[in-house]
Amino acid sequence: MTNRIRLSNEDKHRNPDEVEPKEFAQFFPDITLLVRDFCLQLVDKDNKSITPDQYLENALVDLPGRSTAIVEKNRIRSAIRLNFPKRSCLVMPRPADGGEELWRLSEIPLTELKIEFQRALA
Repeated sequence: MTNRIRLSNEDKHRNPDEVEPKEFAQFFPDITLLVRDFCLQLVDKDNKSITPDQYLENALVDLPGRSTAIVEKNRIRSAIRLNFPKRSCLVMPRPADGGEELWRLSEIPLTELKIEFQRALA
C-alpha cells in the first residue's frame, strides 16, 4: 500500500520507505479512547487530580529501560503519538458505588444504576 500512497505530486518518485511517519499522520483521523476501569482514579503521581486527556498523555510517555518488553511497549506508545496527533480520552463513570453492586451488575436494572452511568450510555 505504501507503494501507492503519495503525499504530493513531487513525491511520486520518492521511495516510500524514506517518508517520515509524521508526514502520514495528517491523513489519520483523530482518536478517542474510551476507558472502562471502575477502579481508575484520575490522579497523577503526586496524587493531584488530572483530566482524562492528561491520563492518556501520561499513559503514552515512554517507559525507562531497554528490555525487549519495554522497547516494544515504547514502540507502540510512539506510534500512537506520531500517527494520532489529535487524541482524547473519555472515562466511563462507575455504574454503582458499592463493591457488592459492581459484582452483580448484570442482575441490577439499568434504572437502579448511578444516573451518571445511565447518562453516559444514552
